[in-house]
Amino acid sequence: MGIKTSLGGKISVLVSLALLCVIGVMARLVFTYIEDSRIHEMTIRAEFFARSAREALIPKPDRFALIYQVQQVKKEEKAAVYAEIEDARGMILSSTDPSSIGEADQTEAGRRALSAQDVLTQTLGGGRKIDIAVPIFAGKNKIAIARVGFTRKSIAEAMAGAKTRIFLIALASLLFGVLGTILIVRKMTRALLVLAKAAEEVRLGNLNVSVASNSRDEIGALARSFNAMVLGLKEREFIRSTFGKYVSPQVAEAALKGKLKLGGENIQVTVLMTDIRNFTATSEKMPPEKVVEFLNAFLTRMVRVISAHGGVVDKFIGDAILAVFGAPNPLADHPQKAVEAALAMRAELAKMNAESAARGGGALKTGTSIHTGEAVAGNVGSPDRMSYTVIGDTVNLVARLEELNKKFGTDIILSSETVRRVSPRGFGFRSLGTIDIRGRKDPAEIYTIA
Repeated sequence: MGIKTSLGGKISVLVSLALLCVIGVMARLVFTYIEDSRIHEMTIRAEFFARSAREALIPKPDRFALIYQVQQVKKEEKAAVYAEIEDARGMILSSTDPSSIGEADQTEAGRRALSAQDVLTQTLGGGRKIDIAVPIFAGKNKIAIARVGFTRKSIAEAMAGAKTRIFLIALASLLFGVLGTILIVRKMTRALLVLAKAAEEVRLGNLNVSVASNSRDEIGALARSFNAMVLGLKEREFIRSTFGKYVSPQVAEAALKGKLKLGGENIQVTVLMTDIRNFTATSEKMPPEKVVEFLNAFLTRMVRVISAHGGVVDKFIGDAILAVFGAPNPLADHPQKAVEAALAMRAELAKMNAESAARGGGALKTGTSIHTGEAVAGNVGSPDRMSYTVIGDTVNLVARLEELNKKFGTDIILSSETVRRVSPRGFGFRSLGTIDIRGRKDPAEIYTIA
């Protein structure tokens, strides 16, 4: 069972996070300012070191004076890790590392410092050290450079106090923010709890509830909307209980408009049936959950095509779909729409098979049949539970025609009654002859589409 968090707690957390973000940005700005100030202080110290070194270089280098200046930098600036003076060729004249005196500085940082004509600040060692190089001139001639290296430690020490103060400010801001938010939200939650209790009553079926809506704020607007919703639910209860029995939006719409007759009506419709070939054998190789997932994916895409062409799904029979065109809403060209839907379903199945092949899966095959004729469309069931459906010889025949796809190796079979009512242009109907239909006295002429 999950941990329950109150609305006040959630809002307090959001306010706290917002405060932390603001304080974090401010802290970052302060830290950046302190770091820049510290680097500026280092630069001034390096420039002073360069001026002192210049006095030891002119008129000629004073080795002892140079050593003294280097040692003074190390002594006065605890954060300095090295200090050195190099001549214009890069030879080290004096350094805090005595072993390097007289050697040439071959480092990349040294070459950049030697070529600089102004103060150069470099970060070394992955940003852990800062190298400041100051050129030393005699007139217009560059005679040497003074370099001082510092660590980030001095910056961290300078920022330690600021971090502590910022932490205390952040903690105080959070406490005031949370307390203030809780006080404000407490008033809101009282009204919301009343609304929640009333909503629970509605959930249990009690529509004789209302809540006070005296305030002029958003809570008051919510209470007024809730009361209006309850009134609407009372008015719609009859509609909900009546049309909750229907599964098709088209059927519900027709019933609302009073176009359905109780017990059924005899109308001219076109019925379409489609079925997956060898589905039983295929499903036996799959886990039950995969079978349901596979079937739902197929049915979803086929139903979408049927609906797009004005058809209504009457029912699902395992992996088969029974759809009707022309009921409950009249459809003038229902034979044409049914044939177009069958072709669109064929194209959609081809897309599904292409996608399956890309995933390394197999291909589906379907059989579809279409027949136009009279059928009884209406409510079937009991007063407590009823279903809108179509029944009659037309439905029986379309089921028999669908079975013939296996015999003729086709995927679409149409009756002559449908073909006669459809414009042949662009369809390419091909006669399969006249055959006897199981359960029917008269033979039927059937067609397919190339």
